[in-house]
Amino acid sequence: PPKVHLLDITGPTQIFYEARMYGADVEMHFANLSDNSEIESSAGLHFSKLEPFQNFSLSKNDYVFVPGLEYELISNVRFVQSCKSFFTWLNQQYANGANVCSVCTGAFLLAESGLLNDKSCTTHWKFVKRFQQRYPTIDLKKERLFVDNDHLYTSAGVASGIDLALYLLEVQYGGKFAADIAREVVIYFRRSKT
Repeated sequence: PPKVHLLDITGPTQIFYEARMYGADVEMHFANLSDNSEIESSAGLHFSKLEPFQNFSLSKNDYVFVPGLEYELISNVRFVQSCKSFFTWLNQQYANGANVCSVCTGAFLLAESGLLNDKSCTTHWKFVKRFQQRYPTIDLKKERLFVDNDHLYTSAGVASGIDLALYLLEVQYGGKFAADIAREVVIYFRRSKT
């Protein structure tokens, strides 16, 4: 999304890059919510050569990471309405069995899509009250690094996206593999969900 938080996207990306270097069957693509092939992050760094999300049809072996972005944009009705085709696409991919993940305020986009209805999730601690006010029927878990709910994964924010990525590697490739990746990037193996 525009105004993406850098570590929300680059943290998990680095983990999956390292996993690929260790032999994991990982292929990464970077897509945009709009027709622009370039966006500006919240920190002012630009991403370019992005692919339209509509180019992808996903299944149970695929993961979509929806990173966080500036709250002012998420709370903008016009922006949320401009994401309707993305929400439709995201729901279709989930129905096809794809795993959908969010980092930080990316949970707001998942909530807007309807994917979190009758599910548990988490988001950044600073936005817990706003999330609860906006989506009172969604079971928001406070003080959780990430929540795993029926191949929907939400993480609390920024660095917790790295924890989520390591957890996903652990599920797919085992604890030793995930520990090796954590060691490679010089971080603690993985903080627990709580």
